[in-house]
Amino acid sequence: MFYLKSIDWGQFSKLCGFTSYSNQREYDFALSFAGVDRDIAENMASLLKGEGFNVFYDQDFSDKLWGG
Repeated sequence: MFYLKSIDWGQFSKLCGFTSYSNQREYDFALSFAGVDRDIAENMASLLKGEGFNVFYDQDFSDKLWGG
């Protein structure tokens, strides 16, 4: 976690070839996974949230994603 929090994301994005970078974001991580891996994703989301990261995990937004 220390590594992820310590990265200079502006410099990293330039090294990856992006011409501009904005650090305004709603989420630090968005989890994408196969349905059979939901348990792993749920644990990862919980750990990341526990470290203070903002995580987009579909289960947290099911009412918005499915129009409920």
